[in-house]
Parts: sequence; C-alpha cells; structure tokens
Amino acid sequence: MLPSLKTTNRMIFFLNLQIFFSEFLKKLKANKRNQRHQKEALALFSSYPEGKTDYNNNKQLLIIRVDDIGDYVLFRNFLPFVKSTEKYKDYQVTLLGNSAWKNLSEGLDAPYINQFVWLDKGKFFNDSVYKASFLKELNLNSYDEAWVPTITPSLFLEDFLVYSCCAFQKKGWDTNRNFPIKIYSELVAHHGDDMFMFYWNKLFFENVLSCSISLTQPNIVLSDQVHFLDEKFILIFPGSNAKRKCWNVKNYSKIADYCIQKYGFKVVVAGSKKETKQAAKILSTAQFSNSILDYTGKTNLMELAGLMQSAALLISNDTSGAHFGACIGTKTIVVLNGNNYGRFFPYPTKMKHVKAVFTATFNRKFKAQGQNMFAWSGKTHIDEINPQMIIQEIDELLS
Repeated sequence: MLPSLKTTNRMIFFLNLQIFFSEFLKKLKANKRNQRHQKEALALFSSYPEGKTDYNNNKQLLIIRVDDIGDYVLFRNFLPFVKSTEKYKDYQVTLLGNSAWKNLSEGLDAPYINQFVWLDKGKFFNDSVYKASFLKELNLNSYDEAWVPTITPSLFLEDFLVYSCCAFQKKGWDTNRNFPIKIYSELVAHHGDDMFMFYWNKLFFENVLSCSISLTQPNIVLSDQVHFLDEKFILIFPGSNAKRKCWNVKNYSKIADYCIQKYGFKVVVAGSKKETKQAAKILSTAQFSNSILDYTGKTNLMELAGLMQSAALLISNDTSGAHFGACIGTKTIVVLNGNNYGRFFPYPTKMKHVKAVFTATFNRKFKAQGQNMFAWSGKTHIDEINPQMIIQEIDELLS
C-alpha cells in the first residue's frame, strides 16, 4: 500500500528539517574552527615583527609559492612572463618554494629565477628554531614587491611569510578573509570558484603584470630525452597524500596484468619511498610479476619526469604524478573520487590525452547537479571504480 499524500509530505518535511540542521551544525563547527584558527594566527603574527622596508627601487621581486608539487606544476608556466614585461625585465627574481619540488624547479625554471630559497614545511611548522632561523635569513634581503599567487593561502604559512618578509609592496588574492591584521598592500580581485587552478594562476599573473597571457594549458618541456627502458612500458602511480584517494592496489595488479597480456608492455610502478609497500603488493598479487618493475623511491623528480616522458601510458591516483604526465604530454588516466572536482581534475577538454575517471556515485551527482559540483567535497569510495572502467580508457588511448 502506498503512503498517503499527507504522510509523504510529513516525511519530506522531516527530511528537509534533518538536512537543514545537518547543514547548520556543519556551519557552526566551521565558524568555531575559523574562530580558533584566527585566535591562533593572531598569536603567531604578534610573536614576530612585520617585515617592512622603504621603497628604494632596488628591483627585487619575491614570489612565494610553498604548496605541493601539483600546485607548482600548474603555476610554473607563468614564471617566464615576469621578465618579459617592461616593468620587471631588469628585476632580480627570488622564488621562495617548497623544498619538496626543489630538484624539479631548479632543473626547469633556472632561466627565469635569479635565486631560489627553499622551505621545509614540516620543519617550519614543527621546529621553532628552524622557523626563527628561516625568517631571519629571509629578512637579510629587502624587496620592492612580494607576491603570493596561491588562491587559498594559509594564515600560518603563505600569509605569515609575506607578512614577515621585508617588502615595500605585498600582493595577493582578495579572499575576503576577516582577519584584523593587514597583510597585503594590494589585492587581486577574486571572481568566484569555478575555475581550473591553472587559470587562477594565469589570472593572478595577468593582473600583477598588467598584460594578457596567451597560454591556454600547462606544459612541461624537458630539454633532454631520458632513456630508461628499451621496451615499451606503462607507468603506474599507486600512491597519494590521502588514503581516500588511493585506489585498491589489487585493482592496479589486474590493470598491470591486462596491459602485459594484451599489449605485451612492461609495467613500471613509481612514486616516492612511501609507495614501496603498495608496489610490493602489486608485485605479489599480479600474475605476470616478472614483467613489473618497482621504481618507487629510486628516482628524483627530474628523473621521474623523464620516466613519464618515455612511458606509453600513465595510470595514477589523484597525485603529483598525474599532473606530471598531463603536462609532459604522456597519455594519462587519473582515478578520482570526485573531491575538489574542477580545481585540479579534469584537465581542459582540449587536452585529450588526459582522461579522468570518477566513481559512479560522483557521476550520478554530477549528472543531477552539473557545474554546482565544482570543488565538491563529500564521501564517495574510490573503489567504486572497477578495473573494467580503466581498461576501457586504456584501450581507447592505446588503440
């Protein structure tokens, strides 16, 4: 027997009421968390003096970019434009970067950067002696300008670094943060959320350089072809910085077996030392383990980029490896749970060599809500993606 209209309306009312209180509690928790962060940030800022300097036209520019490897990859293409402008052509450019991508940046960006300064984020947060020493070293120089291109800077990191450095002008995004201490002297207007991260970087540089930039997609050009294997191979990146982004290694084993059996390729498993256990599990569960090579923890970032350039195909979780492959031009399949949709994946549709595969739950939500899913955050299990979904993309890219 079907419920009456009155009963149905009552059910809908209580369901909506439940959703309302759930959202209310989320916002309440977020407000309390923000208040706590603001209090902690105020204590931090008050414990260190603000870096100040008088304008002396010494033509020194500091660019602060200390987020992760994938963020760097989507930012670095704009560095050559700085000195190509009339205003900044004679400037000495210092890049304050995350030491995690030191090897890659020094290999790729040296023609555009006069000085690199490297920050160990772990030590900066956890070692007060390192933090004090780093800030003292940073303030030995004074700058005409300091820029923070990061669209979501942290009060405890990018904002604090630019506050502490000795720069006459400090430029960053207008993120409408209600923080009582003035950090920036000039703000770039924030135009909404629905944009791929590469385009946020482009917008920032167009604003601070007062010029139009013609780049439409990120790329990495390696000066030398690095030779790794005589045979064709497929590259697998099974790791990520978050467990929820990691596809089951048994699925990767099935994918490896399929590629070996159907295409006759070798399979290389790569990543940092943290992925060594995942690589071992892939090898132990694959049928054709003799055709699988473990390169985890055995390459630096420049060597890893060369490895990707040589690969016939890259299959990766949502991690820096996927950005490498996409920007180098390697055929790339990314396994995704849908969180932060649009900011980092999928890549622009014109980059047809990059395929993003999402969970069935996310796909249903996207079908119903479309672009309202931009930067979505929710619970969807990545193992909803079955190997056959990836195999379909493999065959399409390799056919």
